[in-house]
Amino acid sequence: MNLQFNLQILKYILVFLIFFSYYNAFSQKNTLKIEKGELDLSGWSFQDNGIITLAGEWEFYFSKFLSSSDFEEDIKPDAYLNVPQSWSEIEINGQNLPDTGFATFRLIIFSDSVYNNLSIVFKEVITSYDVWLNGEKITGLGKISSNASSNFPVIRINKKSIDFKKGKNELIIHVSNFENIRNGFVQAPQIGEETTVNLNLLKGVSLDIIIFGFLFVMAFYHLGLYFFRRRLFSALIFAVFLIVVSMRVLVTNNFLLTYFNTEIPLRIV
Repeated sequence: MNLQFNLQILKYILVFLIFFSYYNAFSQKNTLKIEKGELDLSGWSFQDNGIITLAGEWEFYFSKFLSSSDFEEDIKPDAYLNVPQSWSEIEINGQNLPDTGFATFRLIIFSDSVYNNLSIVFKEVITSYDVWLNGEKITGLGKISSNASSNFPVIRINKKSIDFKKGKNELIIHVSNFENIRNGFVQAPQIGEETTVNLNLLKGVSLDIIIFGFLFVMAFYHLGLYFFRRRLFSALIFAVFLIVVSMRVLVTNNFLLTYFNTEIPLRIV
């Protein structure tokens, strides 16, 4: 009977998580498309239309750290990577790319007006990166490198205030990874008005806190059941499971743990 009760609770937890996962995915959809490394913002209103998720075909250059000056010459990309696709899922010159390495991602954004007080958010880039906008470095996490010995990985949410000029804007991102079987963008960057972005981040963090609290309370409830009724070994197993899942919430998606200590690198997430 107790095992059936635990399974019923687990079912509700899974439905709860799946529901909010779908809600989060749909809430991030936008109508603009990135094709062949270009995004056109003509007629777009961040105030009316909200946040743009930079998902689509980015220019991709493997084993190269390229700057704006390099693109003054006619350079063809190695591929157009469908961010947030992993680079190890594509082939270049008939060969599969390795999980580890370094690369340059480039996106040209055309704007018909000046945009001020915007924010760009990077949620999960594996595992170190630097970001350049119109030739100026604006942010980054960890220490990028072309070799494993000097690469230092850091993963957490990173938000930076930016402005777009009228006309052509160039976004270049250098990424290096020598620690993780995943690589590149796990989640596509997002751009929006600063207040909208902050509210969106707050919603995500609040949801994670609710999920963490729910799982942790349920874990202690079942630990209490086992403490007073040692024959209910299934309650102990279920409690351990809930504790593991709740700890996972702290180090994924919105990386709650880094809000308490920004120096936590989360090297093995």
